[in-house]
Amino acid sequence: MGLLTKEVDVIEIIASILGLAIGIIVGYFIRKNISETKIGEAKALANDIIDKANKDSETIKKEKLLEAKEEGKIKYIGITSHSLETIEKSIEDEKFSTIQFPYNIIEDQADEVFKKANKKDIGIIVMKPLAGGAIDDAKLAIKYILSKDYIDVVIPGMESIEQVRENVSVLQDTNITKDDELKIQEIRNIMGKRFCRRCEYCLPCPLKINIPQNFLLEGYYARYNLKDWAKERYKSLEVKASACVECGLCETKCPYELPIREMLKEVSSKLG
Repeated sequence: MGLLTKEVDVIEIIASILGLAIGIIVGYFIRKNISETKIGEAKALANDIIDKANKDSETIKKEKLLEAKEEGKIKYIGITSHSLETIEKSIEDEKFSTIQFPYNIIEDQADEVFKKANKKDIGIIVMKPLAGGAIDDAKLAIKYILSKDYIDVVIPGMESIEQVRENVSVLQDTNITKDDELKIQEIRNIMGKRFCRRCEYCLPCPLKINIPQNFLLEGYYARYNLKDWAKERYKSLEVKASACVECGLCETKCPYELPIREMLKEVSSKLG
């Protein structure tokens, strides 16, 4: 996992807790001149807190993390989620130092929430800057995000030194040009017609199909090349895309006018 930030003098050590609804990030923010021994101790302490918390419910996990913060064992607590509603609630809660949420040229529904978090001095971490691999122009995708003065960090995945160099070069100039704006609009015009933003306005489905979840798994199958993993997850769904009877109710509620019925057929074809 890579990290690009406008503040490059801090190393962030993040340990993630995976839950059913959200993953909670416990972070130590450590300056570069701290020894490897101290960094190792910080990691060990974070892992110990996580191991104990993972045995508890989500509510108890949060309580224990807050206790650990009050005791000085951890400095910051962040939250990551694919649910905009969860992120909105966490901002109102004011117990988290950072929020992490998908955001990119296509998925920009978190704009107002990010601005609200920024006003409350809550750090904003952007994941999925390339929309899960759907956006080919990495430099433009990262530039678009870092051009927003209310966003602090973007974490693109990088698999080679060349990708690191390419992504870091964006920091030299984050101003969006007229040419950039045309390219951004072109990407939206092409991808926006068949890309699920997981806003969940299409729900509830009369047959209880979790439409965004089905599309998410198809994305893992097609763009991340996690074919076996995606198929196994698809099998575990209580109601699958194949259950769609094409009533079309979902399409009447989708603000992006996606051809949901057709897209569900594609999910069923690939994962069924």
